[in-house]
Amino acid sequence: MKQTIIPKKPGMSLLIFGIICLVSFNITCHKDPKIKSRQVIKAELESVIDSYAKNLFSGTVLVAKEGDILIHRGYGYANMEHDIPNRPGMKFRIGSITKSFTAMAILQLKQKGLLDLTVTVKKYIPDFPKGDKITIHHLLVHTSGIPDIEFFSDYQQKKVLPFTLRGLIDWIKSKPFRFEPGQKWNYSSSGYILLGGIIEKISGKPFELYIKENILDPLKMKDTGYDHHGKIIRGRAAGYRLIKDKLLVNADYVDMSIPHAAGAMYSTAWDLYLWDRSLYTEQLVSMDLLNKMFTPYIKTPYYDLSYGYGWLIGEQFGRKRIVHTGGIDGFSAILDRYPNDNVCIVILCNLRGNVSLLEISNEIAAVLFK
Repeated sequence: MKQTIIPKKPGMSLLIFGIICLVSFNITCHKDPKIKSRQVIKAELESVIDSYAKNLFSGTVLVAKEGDILIHRGYGYANMEHDIPNRPGMKFRIGSITKSFTAMAILQLKQKGLLDLTVTVKKYIPDFPKGDKITIHHLLVHTSGIPDIEFFSDYQQKKVLPFTLRGLIDWIKSKPFRFEPGQKWNYSSSGYILLGGIIEKISGKPFELYIKENILDPLKMKDTGYDHHGKIIRGRAAGYRLIKDKLLVNADYVDMSIPHAAGAMYSTAWDLYLWDRSLYTEQLVSMDLLNKMFTPYIKTPYYDLSYGYGWLIGEQFGRKRIVHTGGIDGFSAILDRYPNDNVCIVILCNLRGNVSLLEISNEIAAVLFK
């Protein structure tokens, strides 16, 4: 078939070119000024964090949105005596972020049919006071009435001593309850130590081994684990603190047998990002159990947040927020998640006493959402 060729009018190519340029110009000029480019967002994030780094923030920061890593940097020093800078892959103690792993272990045992959240502590620790009234759920959401170990009158004297898990539970047993189980909310690391004991009782394995085999290994979190003072751990940052915002000193010693399932783990910013990624999937437990984990069961006095299983849940900037902080001698940490926006903010710090990580995370989120 013979092809029909339409002859071009003189100047037609120039006319089409002009129209294209005009359309492109209009699109550029009418682009929504509220939509920031990745480069602008990244520069604003760096400006926020740099302002804190000038105020002695020391640690690592990772910020990701929709799978895009916007920031993953180290700030300050991992070892101030030897001038070793913090690198992105440095390991830090994460304190109470450990509780999110403990809660996941409990839900895994439930999924396997080995545990019920309504069963009482008496089944696993028969001699525990009021054990017939305290449920697994009470321990998970801090409504057991068991006082927080960090506020025991003899905590400062005993925190340097090694404890067996049985000895730790006996120490907790010796303290009076703050209220009757289920009546109120009061944050209690003691309750999560009991959960660690229950995990060991049911699984027949030490807490740290259970966590490694059932959570860390499947997620390839190779730079996360249970911290031990005597163990050589490559890339582990040293902890420091400020006295009266001026004097910089080494952090107090705490034997890591004491925080146990409530706060004894270390990790990196990248590994905690892998942890965040897994919580969108059913790799570790079913979606039904993940929804239980992130259910706001009871209101707390902290920033209008409620407590789920190992997580604080609320809203920020009109968006759903799932967050937990951690603090232990010389270290602080935050894992801040905005699941509906696929945003993850990880801040790990090895200098306590000069900055609020929640404040930094809020400013980072403001850059992403405003």
